[in-house]
Amino acid sequence: MNKPTKRPWAYRRYLLIRGPKHGLPRLLQQTYTTGKRLRHPDLARLMEHPPTTQAPLLFYPGCYLYSPTIIRNTLKILDHIGIPYQTLGGLSYCCGLPHRLQGDTTQADACTARLAAAIIIATPQTIVTSCLECLEALNQIKTQTNAPYEVLHTLELIHRHRHKFPDAHATTPLLIHEPCRLAHSPHLKDTVIALAASLGQPVILLPSSTPSCCHRWNHKDPTTPTHHKKYLATATTYHASLVCPCLTCLEAFQKTTPSAPLHDLIDLFAASLDTKEMTP
Repeated sequence: MNKPTKRPWAYRRYLLIRGPKHGLPRLLQQTYTTGKRLRHPDLARLMEHPPTTQAPLLFYPGCYLYSPTIIRNTLKILDHIGIPYQTLGGLSYCCGLPHRLQGDTTQADACTARLAAAIIIATPQTIVTSCLECLEALNQIKTQTNAPYEVLHTLELIHRHRHKFPDAHATTPLLIHEPCRLAHSPHLKDTVIALAASLGQPVILLPSSTPSCCHRWNHKDPTTPTHHKKYLATATTYHASLVCPCLTCLEAFQKTTPSAPLHDLIDLFAASLDTKEMTP
C-alpha cells in the first residue's frame, strides 16, 4: 500500500499560521501579527479584530490585510466613496481557500465557519474584497448560507461609483492579465476591461490560449521565475504595462520580477485621488 504523498515544506509553511490555530501555530501567528502591528501602527486596529458595530459595507481583505500598500489604497478609496464600512481581516480570519486548494479540507472548513460567523455578527448589505481567492470563498459562503448580502470585488465597487473619481490616466497601453480564478467571476473581467479603458490608453487582451497562470501555488517550482519573465516580456513587446486584477498574481510577479511594468487598478485610482488633492 502506497503511503500518502507528504506535501513539501513550502506548502505546509504557507498554511502554518493561516486560519484559527492552537498551540505552537497560534503562538507563531501571534508573534507574526504583533510584529506587523508594531511595523504598521496605522493599521494595527484592524488586525485580527472582528467588526464591533454594524455597517452597510464590510471590507474583507483576508490575509492581505498584511499587504499595507494595497490596504491603505483600498481604505482611501472606501473613504472617498463614502459608504460606512467595517473591516474584517487577518491571518486568523483566512477565507480557507488556500487550504482547500492544497487539499486540507479540515482546516478549510474551520476557516469558512469562523469567517461565516463573523459575517453574521457584522450583518452587512455588501461585502467587498480585493482578493480573487477570498471572492470565491465569500461567494461559496453566501450560497451555502443563502445570505442576502452581495459580494463584490473592490474593482466592481469602484466601477459602480466611477463618477465619484477624478479622471485618471495611464501613461502606456494596458495589457490585461487574466488570472486563473478570474474564470470564476466572468463579470469581473468585463469590469476590469471597462475600468482600464476609462484610463485613456489602448487596452490589450491576449488570446485565450495564452498561458496566464502565475504559478503562485506551485511553491518552489524552479521554472516559475522563468515563466514570469517570459509572460511579462509580452507586455514589453506591446510597449504596455500589465494590469493585474489578482493580488496573488501581482505579488508573485513582483517577487520574481520587481522591475516589471505592473499596475493594480486599485492603486491607479487611489493615485488619482492623491492627484486631485494636490491640484490647486
